[in-house]
Amino acid sequence: MSLFKLSNQIFKQGLGVKELCVYAYLCSIHATEQTLEHQEIVHVKQSTIGENCGISSVQTVKKVMDKLIDKGLVTQLQRSVKHGGYKGTYYYSIKQLPLTGGYFFVERKALKQLTPRQMFVYLFICKSWDAKINDCWNSFQDIPRRSFHCLLLWRAIPLREQHHSVPSYP
Repeated sequence: MSLFKLSNQIFKQGLGVKELCVYAYLCSIHATEQTLEHQEIVHVKQSTIGENCGISSVQTVKKVMDKLIDKGLVTQLQRSVKHGGYKGTYYYSIKQLPLTGGYFFVERKALKQLTPRQMFVYLFICKSWDAKINDCWNSFQDIPRRSFHCLLLWRAIPLREQHHSVPSYP
């Protein structure tokens, strides 16, 4: 399946654009196990996280992961060790935010193709999509009433990107 669910609560966690992008990526990975608290366990290299989230530095990925750990959204469980004592893949427990307040679907293909700032905008548009009207908002006047996130959207998109259309993902 190419879609995965994210809770609407993701926008209430105080995440930066890179943190949001990495958390969304971690939620998109198929879990290998579950903890006793029903949290998903995934194993992934930090370099792979960076490649899929448009973050070029593994050090930056580590900083982002540390912030997600501090916020309680991710727990680092262990790190595998390869033959010869080389460090291997990280194992993380991902806190799944409650879906009771609503959720939205995200296309997995979008993850690797967007920068963290573009991903923030894409996730917000996915959250705002209304299947009844087959659009995100009823009108431009409706945008400010819906959420304070609209201001954040314009801050998230660099000025040179505001004149281009949003990419579609077939």
